[in-house]
Amino acid sequence: MLFLLRKFAYYAFLSAFILSMLMIVYQTIFKDWISAIGSGLIGAVIGWCISIAIILYAKSLMSKEILK
Repeated sequence: MLFLLRKFAYYAFLSAFILSMLMIVYQTIFKDWISAIGSGLIGAVIGWCISIAIILYAKSLMSKEILK
């Protein structure tokens, strides 16, 4: 959706990120931390940083009214 320059892209990325964070919280509370983050903490943190960067980029495009 971001490549199509749609405002929906921002909301889709944001909701997917929030849903993944909620799943990690669920896994941490009811299962164990290792299964929640997968193969490693460094990889998870890098993935979270990339996701946040994409969300911030989409937000900046939306505020500049580039996204339709």
